[in-house]
Amino acid sequence: MNKTFKHKDFNLVVYVEDTDFQGFVYHANYIKYFERARSDFFTFNNISQMELKELDLVFVIKSIEINYLLPAKLGEELTVQTHVTKKQMLGWFLVKRFLIQRHLKKYAVELLRCAW
Repeated sequence: MNKTFKHKDFNLVVYVEDTDFQGFVYHANYIKYFERARSDFFTFNNISQMELKELDLVFVIKSIEINYLLPAKLGEELTVQTHVTKKQMLGWFLVKRFLIQRHLKKYAVELLRCAW
């Protein structure tokens, strides 16, 4: 698979269900945001995860590294940016960087490593 991936932004709003009692996004919910952006990224790049599954090809998360920079708050509109930073064919290893930001303020950065 020698494919050039297109960059994809994923926009979301922080809802009450995403926050703790102080109105800040609960730390585990950032992973949900990243996962939604990842799925949207695949769809945007015409990669069907269902078709891959039928071929016994699935993405396995090898590692996740998150740096929490600022707390996102209830009602804020956020953007998750997805970038593929590395591809390699042997086992098809994929490293993606996700960035959650609003008005140039960075909230969290995730480095996700996947393998087939």
